[in-house]
Amino acid sequence: MLILDEPSTGVDPVSRSGLWWLITSAAADGAAVILATTYLDDAQRAAEVLVLDAGQALASGTPDEIVARTPGSVRAINAPPTGLAVQRAWRRDAGWRVWCPPGIGDADDIAALGMPVKPDLHDAVIAAALARQLPDLPRVEPHLPQLATVSQATVPQTTVPQTTVRQTTVPQTTVPQTTVRADHARRRRAGPLVESIAVSCRFGSITAVRDVSIAVQPGEIVGLIGANGAGKTTLIRMLLGLIPATAGQVRLLGEPPSRVTRRRIGYVPQGLGLYDDLTAAENMAFAAAVFGGSASSFPAQADLPGAGSGVALPVGQLPLGVQRRVAFAQALAHRPDVLILDEPTSGVDPLGRARLWQTIAAAVQSGAGALVSTHYMEEAQECDRLIIMADGVVVAAGTAAQIIGDAQVTVVDNGDWATAFGLLERAGVPVSLAGRALRVPGASPDQVRQVLPAGYRVRTEPGTLEERFFELLRPASQDRVPG
Repeated sequence: MLILDEPSTGVDPVSRSGLWWLITSAAADGAAVILATTYLDDAQRAAEVLVLDAGQALASGTPDEIVARTPGSVRAINAPPTGLAVQRAWRRDAGWRVWCPPGIGDADDIAALGMPVKPDLHDAVIAAALARQLPDLPRVEPHLPQLATVSQATVPQTTVPQTTVRQTTVPQTTVPQTTVRADHARRRRAGPLVESIAVSCRFGSITAVRDVSIAVQPGEIVGLIGANGAGKTTLIRMLLGLIPATAGQVRLLGEPPSRVTRRRIGYVPQGLGLYDDLTAAENMAFAAAVFGGSASSFPAQADLPGAGSGVALPVGQLPLGVQRRVAFAQALAHRPDVLILDEPTSGVDPLGRARLWQTIAAAVQSGAGALVSTHYMEEAQECDRLIIMADGVVVAAGTAAQIIGDAQVTVVDNGDWATAFGLLERAGVPVSLAGRALRVPGASPDQVRQVLPAGYRVRTEPGTLEERFFELLRPASQDRVPG
């Protein structure tokens, strides 16, 4: 038996792939696996899922069973929800989802929300959390404008046989709305908010970043993706002016980084930038003093995450998800023109992550620009553009759809998955488990058929962003220039 407590939190895509190879190998050999996680792409690999919130079970069963039992409907809109729908909405794939419980509104109100989308495990878990938080839902639903046309496709449900996955969450809180303010006059400027022009950074004989050019425009979210050691954090620190570029130019708000330009940045580092021995309110008071803001410009203590307990706990004693919300509140309170967020949602529960992405989107819609580093491909769908780095260089840039392109993956989806997994592994073919199917990126169907005995169905289907990411890493490593 393996018991794993959030093993993938803060782990980059390459290491996560290796972690799941170990888990799958153990399951294929007959071990039972119990895994706690806040990430639903992890939970989708499980044979059985138990969803917990504040110590209470919200749902249990296979991923398919949990999705099938979602009450009411889930609908998608492409504009921020208004009125009573706000409390039942969350950010998803650069748009919004709204949960409509049975009996909400009349036929005309439901029709105003557009056609329902087929929920996946992500939607089902958030709907279950909302049902617990909002037991006395209003029975009238206002009309919502600008309806979206949404694909009915679902995320494939994945299963690790003889494995139970339990998802734990922290109490849901949101970043105070008072921390997101528009300042249009200050934000109206031509040209990129953040820009690097052929920048490189060397540490002795090691080149951490080589000849990288990126730009973040007002009103857009740019995602920065890469494995550990790809150069993401080094690039971010150069953009902030915290370390000098060995070559090339960095421009922040149209000029070299300085104390003046840094005053207009909202920065959430990997380490959150909070003082663990101060309360949330004391951290906010310190930030107000640093940025020269008035007390009224920053959230009141009652508005801060975790303040409802009535106990002023030091930030270091708060759950990680709550700490991240405090860091967001602190980064946004001075109305920054630029958000630079280094893995901001790591360890946050699904609804909490959706709320944080709503906060980022609200700031960007008011004219700011955001550069977000993330390890999770699911979050990449929230970004307007993506930049993928490997070994200190940019290996791909564009929208998620542009990067995936026409990439295909070979799928083995019937028969004894454990036997097929072992045969492919012994043949040196990279393989991952997705439900009771195996996905084999980088190998053609004919190559897979040569390894497996007759009786297995082998086909192709469109690749995912994560699979395309691994495909891009291989040539970057082969072309790596020492020093």
